[in-house]
Amino acid sequence: MTKCANWLTGNILAIQEHLDEKNPPNFPPTQWWVFLFAVQAFAAESSKTFIAQQGRATLLSEQRVMLRRLIETHKRMTHMEGPIHSSAIAKMTGKQFESNGEYVLEHVHALAFLQSLDIWVLEALESLDPDTKLQTVVAVAKLFVNGASEISVITAEREAANAAYDDTPLVLRINY
Repeated sequence: MTKCANWLTGNILAIQEHLDEKNPPNFPPTQWWVFLFAVQAFAAESSKTFIAQQGRATLLSEQRVMLRRLIETHKRMTHMEGPIHSSAIAKMTGKQFESNGEYVLEHVHALAFLQSLDIWVLEALESLDPDTKLQTVVAVAKLFVNGASEISVITAEREAANAAYDDTPLVLRINY
């Protein structure tokens, strides 16, 4: 996924030139390309975390820390807020935002995130009509709040019986 998204976003100008030249009957609209840039950024950070855990004998507490760091990275990228209690989310008025679980992302921050991705994205956003632009911003906000909410509930398991995990100390004392 990330390799494909990297290639597509990295070659956007050549792809757009080709599409303009050939003028095929069906090709992705501008908002699809903008969303792809957001997905690529989300997937790139997520991929780093999950690849770093592959093939390693990490403690469960270390795995939880890595997943929390991934959520923190996504929060820094987008200015997403969370975890926030549901009562505090219910009190948020006068702001346009998307939420899932304990995470909230205001539309203004999702738009700023998109605008920071690439000059092509910035220009593409300016070319969209207001309704399409809002739909794209909402989709990106949902991507990040849904991702954070789902990542936060990932549970490592020790055995096939799905037994709950125990905290293991980072350093085990050996008595000789």
